[in-house]
This record gives sequence, C-alpha cells and structure tokens, in this order.
Amino acid sequence: MGMFTAPPKLQPTAAAPAVPDLSEEAIRNAKLMERRRQIGLSGRGATWLTGARGDITPPNIGVKTLLGS
Repeated sequence: MGMFTAPPKLQPTAAAPAVPDLSEEAIRNAKLMERRRQIGLSGRGATWLTGARGDITPPNIGVKTLLGS
C-alpha cells in the first residue's frame, strides 16, 4: 500500500540569538550613543540663518509681484 508516505523531515531551526549584555558599561554606552544621535538630529532643524525657532516671519501670500520687481 503506497498511498501513505512518511512525514516530511523537519529542517533544523536557527540558533537562538545571543542574550544582550546588560552590564552597567553597556547600558551607559547605549545611552551615550542615543544622546549623540538625538543631538545630531536636532542640528538639522536649527541653522544659523533661521535659529532654533525657524523662520518666524509671516508668509507673504497676499501681495502679487511681477518677476524682477
């Protein structure tokens, strides 16, 4: 009776990921890296031209001008 076959063989699973290092030094380094990343991101929004608050002048949308005027 060849109607039934053997069950498929299971593939070996991947090894579990390594446990993260939770020492004081590792936590301190992670906090420092995150702080540096945040400081780096904050510099993109504030420039010497606009300052920390950005361009605070009201937009000039009501006055029509000719090109070159």
